[in-house]
Amino acid sequence: MEAIKRYHIYALLAAVVVADQEVLAVEVDTFVNLATQLHISLEHGQVDSHEVLKAWFDDHHAGIRKALLSDIEKGRFLVSNLEPLIGFEYCWQVLAAMQAIAVSDNELHKTERELIQTAANYWGLKYPE
Repeated sequence: MEAIKRYHIYALLAAVVVADQEVLAVEVDTFVNLATQLHISLEHGQVDSHEVLKAWFDDHHAGIRKALLSDIEKGRFLVSNLEPLIGFEYCWQVLAAMQAIAVSDNELHKTERELIQTAANYWGLKYPE
């Protein structure tokens, strides 16, 4: 997986973690685990360690959280991270990881569901209503 695609995938997964404006440990742990699993299944080789992924999240989550507060910035964030993944053969796996992160705290928040639905629509995929 190209580094640029990896960045966009991580950004979308992290967006689900912060979508409800809370950062819960269980969601961060799920982000790290699923980002690792995605990376392993897509790369079949060297992957970012849990520490690297946690550091990536720590470095980026505040900016992502801020972008999601404004409709205009949220739109820019989504387009800039969804557009490079159009036609990416693993979009379903990314959606599944987004969903798993969203429900890892045993609750699917409206904002999380909207992010996942937006990604599915943008990529031309059918996401269950």
